[in-house]
Amino acid sequence: MVASVTMLSHSSCLSSFSVFLNSHASSSPQRLHFPVSLNANPTACLGRWYALFVFREIEVDEKETDLLLDKNPTLRSMSLDKIRARFLALQSIGINDIALYQLKLPAILSYSLEHMEDHVEFIRSYVGLNDPEIFKTILVFPIVINASKERKLHPRIKFLKQCGLNSYEIFKFLTRSPLFVALSFEDNLAHKLGLLVKIGYEYRTKELAVAFGTVIRASC
Repeated sequence: MVASVTMLSHSSCLSSFSVFLNSHASSSPQRLHFPVSLNANPTACLGRWYALFVFREIEVDEKETDLLLDKNPTLRSMSLDKIRARFLALQSIGINDIALYQLKLPAILSYSLEHMEDHVEFIRSYVGLNDPEIFKTILVFPIVINASKERKLHPRIKFLKQCGLNSYEIFKFLTRSPLFVALSFEDNLAHKLGLLVKIGYEYRTKELAVAFGTVIRASC
């Protein structure tokens, strides 16, 4: 399924994300072709039947829809306006295979549009990744959209920068060792880091960062 993900134009989709969100914040999303009874109440909550109809619009079959609903039951009670706006917002940053991302990170459709935009902007500005690299990072590890910027993303990216990694090297680190973002620092990463320093790696060096990434990839 990963191979089926089709990316939008890298040079424009991320930069137009804010414009997209602003344009949809004050107006209703484009109307899909719903049955008359549903059109009469566009904010009706999604039951399974409604979910099947909406997901079919983006070419997600019945089996995948049931998997998505099992992974994220809140979709059953999300208004049509909200779920359509989130689909469009995700597609505007190149995420077209919604089923893939939902299975990897069930909560992705529950985040506010501001939350998603804020994380994408952080990855672009502070981490320094370009558009294709941002796509790749989210594709490999969608949970980066869920991780706390203050508690996880910022301090861990800061550590990689202190080790001397440039933006491209950070990108390679994140895509090769994505658990770096997910693992607990106190219960896991700190012990790995301490062991590497103890056996002779100098703190805050590229050599330490490379070894750290290798050890993280070996984590269960």
